[in-house]
Amino acid sequence: MGMPPVVGIEIGTTKVAAVVGEMRRDGNVVIVGSGEHPSTGVRKGEITNLDHAVVCARSALKMAEDSCNANIYEVYIAVSGGHIQSSTGKGEVAISAGHTVTHDDVEQVIELAKAINLPAERRMLHAIPQRFVIDDQNTVDQPIGLEAAKLSLHALVIHGVRARLNNIEKVVSNVPVTVVGSAFSGLCSALSVLSDEQRKAGVVMLDMGGGKTDYVVYADGAVALAGSLGVGGDHVTNDIAHAFSIPIGQAEILKRQYGSAVVQEKPAAVEAEVPPDGG
Repeated sequence: MGMPPVVGIEIGTTKVAAVVGEMRRDGNVVIVGSGEHPSTGVRKGEITNLDHAVVCARSALKMAEDSCNANIYEVYIAVSGGHIQSSTGKGEVAISAGHTVTHDDVEQVIELAKAINLPAERRMLHAIPQRFVIDDQNTVDQPIGLEAAKLSLHALVIHGVRARLNNIEKVVSNVPVTVVGSAFSGLCSALSVLSDEQRKAGVVMLDMGGGKTDYVVYADGAVALAGSLGVGGDHVTNDIAHAFSIPIGQAEILKRQYGSAVVQEKPAAVEAEVPPDGG
């Protein structure tokens, strides 16, 4: 590799996953390596045992290094958990008479839209522009170069509990590697799996992990809502185990073999055979 690799890591409830990308000259990132390790010390996307989580993160990153013969010194973290929420913000700037909207005007209105009054214990992850409005009338995609008296911006601010975000970053820092930045994992998933047509038509993206479910809602091509719920696949497994009085391992196998996220009008009856208890 000529340039330093671009590395992402997510510390989930069931596993820690790391992926290594190589930046190409055309601006695209090509995946060249990956690693994963079962999680301990993590529940619902939140750290419950720092030392255990560090061991898991270190193992996943070492596997990723070995898979592509590269050294990892810095990473981006995908964060999640039931504490992730979103709020709307709005910014407005006056444009001098007879003048057009400039890049500086756009930067200023973005900063104003980001400046929502979050509680001290919460930290902003993203401020995503939803729509620009000129003179309280016309919604525009790109305001730069247009003549106007006022420029407004509606934005969605994604934020989480500061201490919980810091704890996840502390795990990676103790590997030790440098944390370049953190991003909401649900937004990362949405950007990777949704097409422009889907975003413009309106779509809900759900990403269910072991202990949480991320959601991102698009309307008219913009992110309208985002957040995470502290309910995931492990809850489904526990419900199956409780309903049929079987061990968790058997319930997990049943869920994987017969479970479906597709709702049918008249689901066909399926006879499921309980697998033998391996424990």
